[in-house]
Amino acid sequence: MKPKLLSGILIFSLALNLAVIGTFLYHRFNRPDFPPSFGRERFFQKLDIPRPKRDKLFSLMESFRDETRSLQQQIFENEKLLIENVENGKSDSTKINAILDTLASLRLKQSKKAMDHFLKSRSFLTPNQQKRLFEMILRLRPPRGRWMHRPPMFHRR
Repeated sequence: MKPKLLSGILIFSLALNLAVIGTFLYHRFNRPDFPPSFGRERFFQKLDIPRPKRDKLFSLMESFRDETRSLQQQIFENEKLLIENVENGKSDSTKINAILDTLASLRLKQSKKAMDHFLKSRSFLTPNQQKRLFEMILRLRPPRGRWMHRPPMFHRR
């Protein structure tokens, strides 16, 4: 294949992966019921994080939710527009591709914000706490298919 095509595919794949991570983080932490008071405590107990760091981490999660609220709304609107364009019998591929490009751009912005917030958590979490947090997030994400193996919550020693 041509190098330009390969690099384009690579960039698209990277953007898609970042979008998936950002979307997962948004859906995981942006729901009004997450974490419920009892669930929040259980979540942080499994991470073995003391109260001051828990509050700081939860504050970081809330700020991510607040910062990405408008992005998420735009994503929902573009997804709705995409479905409407596909449902009508006169689907225009250029219009659909433009909507997909917009969606990819919005999800990439959301993923970048998620990574910025994760990097901020590294400043006050120990390496072990960071590892547990990332493992728990990976474990709690919705499965994408039966063939995918969900990683264990914590490695047994």
